[in-house]
Amino acid sequence: MLQMTITQRLLVLLVFSAAGVIQSFGSDPSPDQWSFRTLYSFSGFYGSIPTDSVLEGVDGKFYGSTQLGGSNGVGVVYRIDRSGSFQPLQSFLPGRDGSRPATPLIKANDANLWGTTVAGGSRGNHGTIFSLRPDAPLFTVFSFGGTDGSFPSDLVRSADGTIYGACLTGGYAHKFAELFKAFPEFVDQEQSIFLWNHLLLDVQGVW
Repeated sequence: MLQMTITQRLLVLLVFSAAGVIQSFGSDPSPDQWSFRTLYSFSGFYGSIPTDSVLEGVDGKFYGSTQLGGSNGVGVVYRIDRSGSFQPLQSFLPGRDGSRPATPLIKANDANLWGTTVAGGSRGNHGTIFSLRPDAPLFTVFSFGGTDGSFPSDLVRSADGTIYGACLTGGYAHKFAELFKAFPEFVDQEQSIFLWNHLLLDVQGVW
């Protein structure tokens, strides 16, 4: 399986074989010569089984997550530059951060990175929403508890900066998926203060 992220003069490839490989094809750093090379091969301790794509940050480096591996075995968030210099930024801790991020990261209007985990969290094993600044520790925005959703999926950013998503199960009577939205401008990562608002709508009610 192969996933691609396209940036200026560089195509970044995620190859899902064994623990996963990050490869690139492009004319960066030399504009006159195109080359194909392996940037990083995952081995387990610094992550394994990368999520679907990497995201280019405002610093020009690429950010991504893995579903497994890391110091606790349940996934990491990492950063890699165009030369292949790899840095694990966060190893997930199941009861605090969540575990097994299974969807790609997105970038909020303030350039912070947001993502979800499908398990773990402080309210059982129902997953989390997290936010991350390149220069700060991971911040758990919300831990799902089942009655307000379980197993959050991909996040989507709207034009006004609001972040929307859906849980695959949970919510009212634990029968239907649930929609939610978050407001990044009210998240203060340093003081661990956030404002959260979820929509109490299930799939049956929406459709």
